[in-house]
Amino acid sequence: MILKSKSGIRQEVLQKRNKLRFEEVEIRSEQVGNNLFSLQEFNQGEVILFYVAKGSEVSTLPMIESVIGLKRVFVPISVRRRRKLVYSEIYSVDELELGAYGILRPRRDSRRIFPLEQLASEADLVIVPGVVFDEKGFRTGYGAGFYDRFLTTLRYHHGSSALFIALAYELQIVDDTFPEKHDVPVDMIITEKRIINCRR
Repeated sequence: MILKSKSGIRQEVLQKRNKLRFEEVEIRSEQVGNNLFSLQEFNQGEVILFYVAKGSEVSTLPMIESVIGLKRVFVPISVRRRRKLVYSEIYSVDELELGAYGILRPRRDSRRIFPLEQLASEADLVIVPGVVFDEKGFRTGYGAGFYDRFLTTLRYHHGSSALFIALAYELQIVDDTFPEKHDVPVDMIITEKRIINCRR
């Protein structure tokens, strides 16, 4: 696929992803989840920062439900005014409610928010969404920069050794995402068909 700009590639891939039927999203997401669960790094990890999917993104709720109680699970809350993410530990998906941008987030009475410094030292894996990815690990999101800022702060300001893993469908993988200097690549991309190691 050859496109000329980051915004052009985002729009085209998003259109393709949004054409997936609900049943296709469920099937492909389950395959992605199986590949994630097959990772030695995932099975050895104890603290997992997940995202909660919206729309046609790779669905994560079934994954979260299957590992709660076996691992410590954190999910993000978008702080819109400061354009940042904070993470709260959850013990059940029943603690989630609809929040900013139509994304499920922990209810106020169920929030257990951890400082970024603590997350940086304790997190084993950070699971991230996105719209477009290349095999070098660069991602294009929706344009708000929430995950770019979070990943940059986690790795470069707090020295986190957590593994950054993106979940995607094959249709989201392209030759070039036109990365910019501030973009932070993920370490792995997991699709319904393969595991891409971007650390080579």
